[in-house]
Amino acid sequence: MRRPCITLLLVGLVILSGCSGFGLSDSSPERAMGTATEAAIQDDATTEASTTTSTPAPVDSDGDGLTDAREQELGTNPHQNDSDSDGLADAVELQLNTDPTVADTDGDSLVDGREVSKYGTNPRVADSDRDGLSDSTEVEGRSNPTRWDTDRDGLNDKREATLGTNPSQRDTDGDGIPDGLEVKRPSIYPDADPLRKDVYVELDYMTGNGLSRNDYNTEEVVEEFATAPVTNPDGTEGIALHIRYDEAVPYRDGIYFSSVSRNENLNNFDAYEAKFRDFERKGYHYALGVNDLQRSNADTMRLGGMAGVGKFAFEPDQSVFAHELGHSLGLKEFRGVDSEKIPYSEYPSVMNYNSPNDAVGYATGGESGTSQNDWSVITNSMGRGLDTNGVRARCVNPEFAGGVGTESNPYEVETVDQLSCIRADLDANYELTADINAAGRTGFRSIGGYGSVFRGTLDGNGHAIRNLTLRQPHRGSVALFGVTGGTIHDLRITDADVVAKESVAILAHENRGVIRNVTVTGTVSGSPTDAGYGGSNIGGVVVTNGDSTGNRYKTDTDAKLVRVKSNVNVTGKGAGGVAVVNTGRIVQSAALGDVNGAFVGNPGEIGGLVGTNVGRINQSFATGNVTGGWKVGGLAGVHARGRITDSFANGTVHGHHRTIGGLIGHNMQGGTIDRAYSASRVTTSENPPQVGGVIGKMDGGTVTNTYWNVSRSGVEQAVGDGSADISRAKTREKLSGLDFEAVWQSTSGNPTLQWASETRLPST
Repeated sequence: MRRPCITLLLVGLVILSGCSGFGLSDSSPERAMGTATEAAIQDDATTEASTTTSTPAPVDSDGDGLTDAREQELGTNPHQNDSDSDGLADAVELQLNTDPTVADTDGDSLVDGREVSKYGTNPRVADSDRDGLSDSTEVEGRSNPTRWDTDRDGLNDKREATLGTNPSQRDTDGDGIPDGLEVKRPSIYPDADPLRKDVYVELDYMTGNGLSRNDYNTEEVVEEFATAPVTNPDGTEGIALHIRYDEAVPYRDGIYFSSVSRNENLNNFDAYEAKFRDFERKGYHYALGVNDLQRSNADTMRLGGMAGVGKFAFEPDQSVFAHELGHSLGLKEFRGVDSEKIPYSEYPSVMNYNSPNDAVGYATGGESGTSQNDWSVITNSMGRGLDTNGVRARCVNPEFAGGVGTESNPYEVETVDQLSCIRADLDANYELTADINAAGRTGFRSIGGYGSVFRGTLDGNGHAIRNLTLRQPHRGSVALFGVTGGTIHDLRITDADVVAKESVAILAHENRGVIRNVTVTGTVSGSPTDAGYGGSNIGGVVVTNGDSTGNRYKTDTDAKLVRVKSNVNVTGKGAGGVAVVNTGRIVQSAALGDVNGAFVGNPGEIGGLVGTNVGRINQSFATGNVTGGWKVGGLAGVHARGRITDSFANGTVHGHHRTIGGLIGHNMQGGTIDRAYSASRVTTSENPPQVGGVIGKMDGGTVTNTYWNVSRSGVEQAVGDGSADISRAKTREKLSGLDFEAVWQSTSGNPTLQWASETRLPST
């Protein structure tokens, strides 16, 4: 039965009640309108009531800091402050931007609360340290999920998981060489295995007087190590002994151990080590094979002896080598070692003086009458006292300011210690993120070398390395970098002070890669002995631009110096403001400092830009004062088989002897010069003089479109000895061979290069 429809007229509003029989269903638009109207009336009533009563406080039933209304919006439980039971209150999750309705926001199998409170990981990122392993995987594997390289060995945790090494143990096999070096340094550690113990020995040996390399055979010792009863992490047994026959050294009838300082006489172990040891501080033992070993000039020793931690000398005999290597590996002060009182049957070891002459083995501890296990001692002390990779322990896996060493995310370097630790990974990419003050670090060692070339990149980002000090007067081959085959760019080195015996520069000893947009200021000097030896090959920026291996004068087109600016005062024999020898390419570079060819005799091959050029020099110049003995030039001391184009010199050139030129000292066969200019003041102490306004001596080669300012030079001849087609000119109209549209410009009456006015040159 339908209910009657009651119509009430109230305050101008028509209210219908019980009108179901008239087609007004609950879902009809008309019904909806009525409902909305009712709601509006209710709201008005509430508003009216609010004018007479206070507003009630928002309801927060669970006390989590979120109102119930807000929780309804979020979909959380207003009666439970931690809706997803992950250990974080709902309000905290909102602050962390995690999902308060899901216990594991990033889906890494670790609930958000434990990521925040226990592990310090990011609950929004499944792999917090971005090492390729999820946070839960690292927690289960006991590596650090917040550090991409937990043990700081240079291998990220995923790489270690792939290799099977322990990501929480820097040296998985316990051989003293960190896993990262074993994997990433094959040039230094050939055939290394981070899961099998390795021992490396650098062996230098005397030849002559009947001795040859074959007399220093060590095959039986290598085999003894290979079959050693030592278990490795990969389940195999044995130790890989790597003998690196490094080089033959000069023969002497006898050498001795003493406290005599290292010198050139090669009459004691220290002298040989100083001159020939190449793998010092790289985890190598050092062995020197000699003809006769003496404790002093008169006292004969036994056949071998230790010269310090990790280094020894031995006369050609495998058992002697094995004995001294045992000492170097820690076998000392034990029952039977170096003893004549213990029978060999009781202590069957090469460390026993009673061992047979052909013995090379070590005691295993299982022999009758002895419990001494040589192998146990060796494995427990491997690498002890030996530094790896020529760096402090902290550099085995350094803590950089950021980055992971990739091209897209390079290591960030902002301290001098981090700069030094570039040597820990010579293939990685680096960038300076701040200026670095290197003051006070006089013992800074070169980064990389011939056996460990830097092949990564260093982006200076325009920052400066200030007050670099390398004072090592008894060492050679000294520079910030040893050998670089990578790229160094946009870097400034200011107020550097470098002194070493010979082969010295500020930035690199040898560049085989690219150095670009680099500015260097400071002083660099050789340090000869009292007799005048040493002090040679001194470069403002590099010693050699090009690969010097083998032939010094071969061309290397891969080595490039581009926009390199040097304001370095250089002192030494065989010297250049930018480089001593250029076999590569120098492009748009400048030398503003003075080059002084000092020391004993008549130092030659002295140049304002380079000492000797056999490569290519283009759009480069030198403006400093150049002084030397002979073969002295404002731009290059010697120019042979190379090519110089669009370059000039306008400093002062003075020679104590002969072959002195405003641009080139000695132009040799194959030396080509095109579009060049000299405004150098040229003088000499020699009488009669052999000087030229452009070239001191022309000994072959070709010269075209080349000019000189005769009034500035002070000499009437362009070439001191020989002839070349060189014109006297300084005005633009007479310099027809120079391109003033794209390359040259006229400044103060003398031509200069356009690029130099476009870039900031280093000030004094």
